[in-house]
Parts: sequence; structure tokens; C-alpha cells
Amino acid sequence: MTAGLVAATGSLISFPTRAAPLSMKVGLSAPATHSSAVGLTAAATEIAKQTNGEVRLEVFPSGQLGSDQSMIAQTRQGSLELYMGTASILDGIVPNSAIWNTPFAFADYAAMWKAIDGQVGAVVRNAAPRAGLKAFDTTWDNGFRQISTANKPIAKVTDLKGLKVRVPVSAGLVMLFKAMNASPVALNFAELYPALQTKLVDGQENALSVFAIANFNEVQKYISMTNHVWDGYVPLTSVAFWKTIPADIQTIVANAINGEAKKQRQVSEALDKTLRATLAAKGVTFVDPDIAGFREHLRSVGFYKEWREKVGEAAWTALVPYAPGL
Repeated sequence: MTAGLVAATGSLISFPTRAAPLSMKVGLSAPATHSSAVGLTAAATEIAKQTNGEVRLEVFPSGQLGSDQSMIAQTRQGSLELYMGTASILDGIVPNSAIWNTPFAFADYAAMWKAIDGQVGAVVRNAAPRAGLKAFDTTWDNGFRQISTANKPIAKVTDLKGLKVRVPVSAGLVMLFKAMNASPVALNFAELYPALQTKLVDGQENALSVFAIANFNEVQKYISMTNHVWDGYVPLTSVAFWKTIPADIQTIVANAINGEAKKQRQVSEALDKTLRATLAAKGVTFVDPDIAGFREHLRSVGFYKEWREKVGEAAWTALVPYAPGL
């Protein structure tokens, strides 16, 4: 085939005849209705359009291809072409990715995006190849994380003492909740609803959009608006696989995924502003906790000193200009 196609860059690209269409899978743990999965599906449509069907991206949400840890391993091995993971999950193989999850670092979305699109984001993107991974240029939004509980509102840091809180399989988030004297339980997302339902854990922490899509209001009564950590989705592929893709296809795939990321950010942030009222109408009680007290507690127990050592001096130095007061 030699059809001339207009790529996302606006340039005319001709594709040679291929023995077979290029098919790529992308796996993620978020549900199909989450804005990240919807955005990837839109990117897949754009890729097919730009290549006249020569390149197909198949989206597998809801952990259909395995746990996050399994999908990361598959991607690094080359058996999965793309994976959409959060910085908190990447923490296990790209240790300084935890810099994105520095507790109480960002005052709001505006401050956060300046950091993630700037030097703080570059720290993770530049470190990913050391784990055999290529991170796409534009990060997707997974929102500021809030703490929910079944029976006990969290108004101050001392309310967390002994509470069994589910966290992702993330060393950074386990470290954070231990420092706040909670009892963190690391579970994959697919295990979370049953764990809440059976009281294996007392609560969990996620963005409001995830709480809503997963119907956690059925098993959780309170949400404390802690904004304790911001987390973002990072589209990843293996460095080795990416090198096998022709440069023209790389451009189209990257432009489609990065372009949808910018749209998804707007959708995610706008949704976050409406969900408090939506969830309150479903019987969830919201708590506005003492944020300054949380931060001061972490400082007093030496958490930020330990965190700085964990992420490394270069990552910490990149963060400080965007997070005054740390």
C-alpha cells in the first residue's frame, strides 16, 4: 500500500506495503469507563485513521491482561507492547518516580502540571530507560488521592492510627501510611472492592473518579479530602520494542497518545470538581481534614528526610521549586 496520509504533525506520509498490519496491545488496570481508558480508545481510533488501518492499538482495561506488576513485566519482556501505569506503581522499578507522589507537595492542579510538564516529570521520563522502558512525553491525570473509610471519619492525622488502609502495591504509599501510623495493606486494584466488602481493610485511598467508577460508595461511608498525593498515568513501552517501529509510525502513535493525554487532563480535572456533590447525593459524607497537621506530623517524624533519600538528591532538587515549604 502506498496511500498518502496526513499524520498528526500535518505532514504527508506514505506507507509502504506491509506483510501484515501492525497490532499493538495496551493494558491498564483502570476500568473501561475511566477517562484514561476512554482516551486510549480515542487514540487507537486516531492511529487507525492516520495509518489507514495499517496500525491497530487494542485497549485492554480493568486488568484484563493481569496485575499492574504483571503488565509491567510483560512490557519489559516485549510480550505486551504498551502499558499505562501510575507513578506509584512504577516506584518498584523506577525508584525516583516516587517524586511525583511526594505527600502534600502540590497546592493545586496548576502547580502540579508545571512540575510534571517541567523538571519533575523529566526526572521520571529520563530514568525509565534504565528499566528498559520508554515513557511517552505527556502524562495523563489520575487525580489527587483522598482517604475513604467505612465507619470512621478521618479529620486529623491521629485518626489514622491502626487503621487498615488499602494502598496499591507501592513502596512509597506503604511508607507514607506507616509514617502516619496507619496499617497499610498493599493490594492490586482488582482485589480492592472485595477487601472493602469483607472488611479485610477499613478504608482505601484513591482519586474521586476511581472511587465513583468503582462504586465504593456501596462499601465506604466517609471521604476525607486529604489531597495527600497526586498520581499520574504514564504510557510506557519497552525501549527494545519501540526501536522495531518505523519512525513514521512512532510519530503517529506518540502524537495520538500525547494528544489524547492533554484532552484527558481537562476531562479528569473537570470531573473532579463535580464528584463531591455527586457522591454526597449517594450518601457519602465528606470531611475536610487538617492538612497542615498531616504535613507537620510527617516533618516531625523525619518522613521528608527519609523520602528525600529514597527519591535521590537530583529528583528532590527538581521538586523543591514547585513545592515551597517542603
